Amino acid sequence: MRQVLVLVILTAFVIVPTSSAASEPTRILIVGDSVAHGSSGDWTWRYRLWKALAGSGASVDLVGPNDELHNLTSDPAGALAYADGDFDRDHAARWGMALVDPDATMTSLVETFRPDVVIETRGINDLIWFGRSPGQVVDDVAHEIDEARAVEPEVDFVVAGLPQVWFGGATEYNAMLPGLATDLGEPGSRVVVAGTGVGFSEGVDTWDPAHLSATGEIRFAAAVADALAALGVGTPYPRPWPDVDNGHWGIAHDVVATAQERAARLDWVAPPGGLEQYVWVRDVSENAAWVRLPYPVRGEAWTVDGLAAAHTYEFRLQSAKGTAISADFSAVAQVTPLQPLTAAPGAVKGLSVHSAPEQLGLSWDPVPGATSYDVAWAVDGGSSGLLSVTAPHAVLTGLVPGLEYRLTVAARNGGGTGAPAIATGRPMPRVSPPATPRGLRVQPGRHRLRVTWDAGSADTSYDLGVVGETSGYLGRRLVADAPVVYRRLLAGERYTIYVTPRNGAGAGPMAQATGTPTGPHVTGPARLRARALDGGRVRLTWRERRHATAYEVAARRGGSWVSVRTTARPRVTVPIGAGPARSRWRVRSWHQRQPGGWSEPVRLSLTRSASPQHDR
Repeated sequence: MRQVLVLVILTAFVIVPTSSAASEPTRILIVGDSVAHGSSGDWTWRYRLWKALAGSGASVDLVGPNDELHNLTSDPAGALAYADGDFDRDHAARWGMALVDPDATMTSLVETFRPDVVIETRGINDLIWFGRSPGQVVDDVAHEIDEARAVEPEVDFVVAGLPQVWFGGATEYNAMLPGLATDLGEPGSRVVVAGTGVGFSEGVDTWDPAHLSATGEIRFAAAVADALAALGVGTPYPRPWPDVDNGHWGIAHDVVATAQERAARLDWVAPPGGLEQYVWVRDVSENAAWVRLPYPVRGEAWTVDGLAAAHTYEFRLQSAKGTAISADFSAVAQVTPLQPLTAAPGAVKGLSVHSAPEQLGLSWDPVPGATSYDVAWAVDGGSSGLLSVTAPHAVLTGLVPGLEYRLTVAARNGGGTGAPAIATGRPMPRVSPPATPRGLRVQPGRHRLRVTWDAGSADTSYDLGVVGETSGYLGRRLVADAPVVYRRLLAGERYTIYVTPRNGAGAGPMAQATGTPTGPHVTGPARLRARALDGGRVRLTWRERRHATAYEVAARRGGSWVSVRTTARPRVTVPIGAGPARSRWRVRSWHQRQPGGWSEPVRLSLTRSASPQHDR
């Protein structure tokens, strides 16, 4: 069956539908990053696409090495916690993957899964984390197309635009894709673009700056379905689009409220994907209305203090995943706080903040009398949250790199809450091992090799090793960037250069190339003379050549020149044994491992009365 690689971004091209055998489904390979991967609790746009294709009557088979979600929970089952897992879940996406940081090459994916359609959705991580320009990312997509066509020349492509147009470079990249489709499209291997880069609103169609909410999934799937329909796979996505709830992760369950001194501890089990819970409370004794506390709580436990002793309170939880908040509530838990028997703890001191990729680590001095600590964080105009811990340290995960977070930590016990400590911190970007260096080139020079490669991200260093074909391992060198020049190398020696990229996440795949340094060209020796000696030997002499480091002596034997001796001096005595009365000789100049010119041959004639005889 013809192959179809799908790049997602729809244009107004008129395209002849792909024909396929009715008995064989169209094999579709989705290659992507976190947007295609999805995370715990998501339906994913892959699910929305599958349902639309099935509803159109299209016979399709999603293929790839994976079928799981990115797990946001502490339970291994979270990796398969789809909102609805009843669809063909196979894919080749991975949270954080980029074109320059693939899990597998396009060559190996096409060889292994033989897709009829490949949907290529990567690019945003290349722009944000790997510092690639829009033009470089387009070139990387073109390289993927070339790799796929090398395996299957009749593969079709649909390229996906980036929905996160609020990130720098995304709009420029999207604008270049129609040109890519025009330049690379062929009658037997078509390239189309799907409109996944149009119409997305941050915080509405995404639950954080990068990842799709339910409405975003619908938008993305619709654009991909339209692009596939242009290739003859299925029909355009049904209009109008269905109404979906962005807060779709269900509700917390097993909610328990435990009475403490003027406080209540809440424990619950969060639904998959419900990273945070908004806590609602009402004072039943005062017949008060429900009030939502201002910050969502992360984790599965939290203590509410400042309550009136002997009053009865009710609590309910509302699950959230970033800006997407469920419309449903948990079951209500009721509690009556106890009268305080102890004093509130003192102020938190010694608060320190450690920045890590997408995380902030906090530690502080233990507070006497504290039974727990409230950790709160917030970004101006952005997300916020609360965490309750019992030890004097905490790690906040899933944060946005580069944003400044305001952090507060307060000690708590049954008597109340002490004075908080306040600090700020900025999470570092997520780091993945670097990709294989591209464009590795070794340029030979006189006794030197100049090694270059395409620049990677600024935080990448390179470990270089050199191995000579006869001289062996010559050591390693750690550099920040290309070029690297090796000097005082042997002319004519074949060297292999190994380049291994490294960053804070470790070493990436190695690239290697070979090169042979040059040297001065040495002409053949002059004035070659041959003289017969007693004992079946011949004495050869010649004039030295500048830059020659060795000389190769050859004799004519059986119609061919055969090397018989190598020497560093301009003279040599060679045994010739028994043979004809005449022999021919020549000498070649060498500069290290690089051959030079040959001398003019010289003929030696021997008489039978003389014992010495020539080489044959």
